[in-house]
Amino acid sequence: MAFPRAALAALLAAGLCAGPAIAAPVEVSAYPVALDPDDGTRDAVGALAYAGGLNLVATAKGFGGWSGMVVAADGAHLTAVSDNGWSMTAVIERTEGRIAGLADVDIAPLRGEDGASLAGNKEWGDAESLTLLPDGAFAVGFEHRHRILRYQTLAAVPTTLNLPAGIAAAEPNGGLEALFALPDGRLIGFAESLLDGAGNQTGWLFPATGDGAARELKLAATGIYKPTDLKVLPDGDFLLLQRRFTVTGGPGARLSVIPKAILDGTGPVQDRELAQLIPPLTVDNFECLALWRDGAGKTRALILSDDNTSFLQRTLLLEFVLP
Repeated sequence: MAFPRAALAALLAAGLCAGPAIAAPVEVSAYPVALDPDDGTRDAVGALAYAGGLNLVATAKGFGGWSGMVVAADGAHLTAVSDNGWSMTAVIERTEGRIAGLADVDIAPLRGEDGASLAGNKEWGDAESLTLLPDGAFAVGFEHRHRILRYQTLAAVPTTLNLPAGIAAAEPNGGLEALFALPDGRLIGFAESLLDGAGNQTGWLFPATGDGAARELKLAATGIYKPTDLKVLPDGDFLLLQRRFTVTGGPGARLSVIPKAILDGTGPVQDRELAQLIPPLTVDNFECLALWRDGAGKTRALILSDDNTSFLQRTLLLEFVLP
């Protein structure tokens, strides 16, 4: 179910090259972070091997609030969207196999269906999920004004894709946080804050073109963790990123595997946990997930945090090698 590496790299390259940057090149400072600030030698959590991490800092307008991300098949290019109506493209720099920084960073406003800029418009520009469609276009899921927009490039004027009817029951700030396009064009998505009567997370499998009805999916909930991003693994299962926050426990993130059987829509499916990131480990409000395969054939996961444009939070980019 995964895209061929060469084809995906070409599609992403097309999207990454589109659209003008803001007035000046964006300078992003990158500061390495340890997995465990109290033990700099720790290199694993759960079933995941830590492959490096950065605290990304920039003063450019539009930087921060990243809520959806895709990465090229070779792990070299990143595209992200923010909950403030901006998009970002960047080259991921690596030193001795570990992420070292971002280069050639461009930030530009997303447009709405009428062609107007969505930058800074929380009601209409709250982009929370990003996926690459089979034809090379992007699908972006929005909250507050729940909708999915199709962008041929992220600089283009979008068109509207169909929504599952059930999303209308989601809270304004609890919409399609996790969204992924299958190779045949169908979309699988989960709302952040929409539980059924039995406490299961609600999701959907629905056609990108609006031709046919959406099939409702159920994922057994894990405590207070909520879905924030979703990607397909090489074997057809899905990797799910979730987050939580409590006043006493602080932020937390969870990575788990959802079996591909969830696409059958026959009943609640239980995921399999790979790892939790909770204090004292390095963690923030992780909302973005991307996968790529390295030269050794290992699948690597990148996660990026939404700092809510708050000085109390950080934009963290961490990388892990999956088992």
